[in-house]
Amino acid sequence: MNLLIDIGNTRTKWLLQDGGVAHARGVVANQSLATLDFSEFQVDTAIASCVANQRVFDLIEAQVQAELGVDLQRALVTERAGGLTNAYRRRDQLGVDRWLAAIGAYHLAPGRTLIVVDAGTALTVDLVTSDNVFQGGVILPGVRLMQESLIGNTAGITSEPADVVSVVGQTTQECVNAGAQYGAAGAIERIVKELAVWRGSDGAHDPVVMLCGGDAERLSALLAIEHRVEADLVFGGLSVVLS
Repeated sequence: MNLLIDIGNTRTKWLLQDGGVAHARGVVANQSLATLDFSEFQVDTAIASCVANQRVFDLIEAQVQAELGVDLQRALVTERAGGLTNAYRRRDQLGVDRWLAAIGAYHLAPGRTLIVVDAGTALTVDLVTSDNVFQGGVILPGVRLMQESLIGNTAGITSEPADVVSVVGQTTQECVNAGAQYGAAGAIERIVKELAVWRGSDGAHDPVVMLCGGDAERLSALLAIEHRVEADLVFGGLSVVLS
């Protein structure tokens, strides 16, 4: 049994997997890590992706060791992995979650041009060309960061993330929600268009667009381009790296 852990900037997600079959999963806010409990599981191997600070990783590493008696491996960004070549010029600056999500996407659609959208705290959109090369892409604020930038810098505005009913907000909160979510969806659509023709990428072949991350479902409902939600791309990449 393998324990896969995706430690993000604000949330930690985990998946217990055996032979590619999911047996249990969970998610917890990083400020509530004390509620994590792996003690009931029998685990042979544990591996984590971490983009949070070292303190968060150290806490989870210690818990995995204490409760399961196994070392927690830490996934790294490498030159090659899982059939992909990494063309990022500064691999030391590439978030490991982006690299793992690309590996996971590649194993769902090998040999295709892929555009991988991770809608988390940050919104990342990355290109994998059909010759199996991770090229990189863009980083912009995620939905919550867009909202927080208004709340923190504009007097009188308060808002919490909520589903958007209409592009016409009729309260300030609705307006902020609509602006952040339609803004993010519009940015994705434009970036996908640009990436699809980057260096004449793959001619007539339409890219496969995959969404993951905490806001994937919310943004999926607003997108006017063909795409699919694949929530477990990082876990897929971890599974490939572990095998």
